[in-house]
Amino acid sequence: MFSIHNTGSSDALLAHTEAVWGVAYTEDDTAFSISADGSIKHWGPTGQPASPNATFPPPHTLGLVSLSVTRDGKQALYNSIEGLTSLWDVTQNKIVAKFESYVRKTDNPEPCKLSRVRAWNEVGSNAHFIL
Repeated sequence: MFSIHNTGSSDALLAHTEAVWGVAYTEDDTAFSISADGSIKHWGPTGQPASPNATFPPPHTLGLVSLSVTRDGKQALYNSIEGLTSLWDVTQNKIVAKFESYVRKTDNPEPCKLSRVRAWNEVGSNAHFIL
């Protein structure tokens, strides 16, 4: 079972500066969290970053509102409040895909019209986008 507890360290759980809006757990007892501060974090079972040298994607300027993580914790898919979806490959420590569900640089911004739905699916230990 995963539990986040204070280990006596003053910096435990201080990674988010605003409200946490989502948490996802992995099969190896780690967790990911997203926040109104625009950041995503990966936590180990003790409440500290999952890796001692962990680096996270730079925070988005707006809050993150949805989160899906592969069971093995190798990829995280998250969405910002205005509709920017990012796929973070944790093992490579980089954003490997982005999707904007809105139109930029227009006088009347409106959501883009998609002809297909994108869904997150996990097959074995590999994550895939389905079109």
